[in-house]
Parts: sequence; C-alpha cells; structure tokens
Amino acid sequence: MSPFDFESNLLFDGIYKIEEGVYIKHYCIEALQKDVMEEKDDINSFGEYESKSLLWQKQINSKADSIALKSIVTTSLRNCAIDQHDMLNICFEMGLFHPEYGSSFDDFISLLKLNTSNNETNTFVVDVITNCNLTELLEFVESRDEVICYVNMMLLYQKEKLNYPGLNADGLVHVTGMCFSNECGDVIIINDTSSDMGAGKKIPLQNFLNAWSKSEYTTIMIALRR
Repeated sequence: MSPFDFESNLLFDGIYKIEEGVYIKHYCIEALQKDVMEEKDDINSFGEYESKSLLWQKQINSKADSIALKSIVTTSLRNCAIDQHDMLNICFEMGLFHPEYGSSFDDFISLLKLNTSNNETNTFVVDVITNCNLTELLEFVESRDEVICYVNMMLLYQKEKLNYPGLNADGLVHVTGMCFSNECGDVIIINDTSSDMGAGKKIPLQNFLNAWSKSEYTTIMIALRR
C-alpha cells in the first residue's frame, strides 16, 4: 500500500480526499499514518440536511429573510411555529425591521434573541463568529443546533460575478449540511428563504465560499438557552 500523501490530498483543513467520492476526517489521520487504511472513517455528507429541509419557509416579502429565519429557528429549537406576518409587525414596531431594506445584521441578532411570546430577550444563545473557516463550519453543522451564514445572495448562484465592484454581504441563509460526492459534486446545503424552491438547495462549494467571503466568513450559531 502506498503512503498517504497528506499535502496533495488535503481538500481543506481537516478533510482529506482518499479517492473520488471518499473523504476522511482529521481525527483519522493517526490511523492513516500507521498505514491502516482499512480503519478509515469514510464520509461523504455532514449535517441533518434532509430533515432540516422540512423547516424551510418562504419569506413573506423580498426584504424579510430575517423574519423567515427567525421562524425557522423558533420552529426547530422550540417546536413552536410563529406567524411571519405577526412577527414582521412586532419587529416593525420595535425598529428591527424597515420596509425599505429589511433588517440590518445587528437588528437580526437582536431579533434572534427576542422571546416572541413576551418580547423579552434571552430565548436563544446567539454567537457570531467572523473569519470562520470551512472546517469550523463543518463542525458547527454537525454539532450545533442551528447555523446561519451571512452571504452575498447573487454570488451563491452566479460565481462569474465575483469580481463585480461593490459586492457586499446582503442576505442570510440557513446552512444545514455539506456533501462531497461524484454524484452532486462538493456542495453546501442550505435553506434559502428568498427562493420559491429554497428547501435543501445544493450550492457548489466555490459559489458558497465566494458569497460567504463578502461578510468575512461571518457565521451565526443559535442554541436554545437551557
């Protein structure tokens, strides 16, 4: 058996490509160094993206991604559906939603923390991570409750426009999984509330990285306060 070439087989930090469609996590490197390839942990996908695609909701207007994502997170973590129209009215009254541009990033963080039953805070533990890398995102998708990334929406679907001037992060997506395979390619799986067919959308890895880079790889982690 030939030695495993770590440098040339590194897909990204912590994930190594064994052969087409077969990948291995960083915690198996020690076994590989001992030339025990049969003990490898073959993996192709991460996250509960199939079940989480059922959480998807379409936002009620073009500026209301924050409202739809709040509803998705609340449904997931509290098993409690909220009405987007009621939530939009609450947010408008509190200054967390503006008809012209929706919610700012900071407004969205405040909205996530809001207890919709009594308009108090601290329903969820919300952590904002900047300069997140792909390995960290993978671990978050597998181990945390809910993950939202701040991205440029156009670049998710049009990578050829990466060098357009003035592109910034302008939207939020619910990240539910990752998949590396011959069949679908290397993709990040999201719920896109802006799309009519936004449940479980598979975004090519490079498209996602391009779009995510416009927020300096900002990621929001949401867990139920216990």
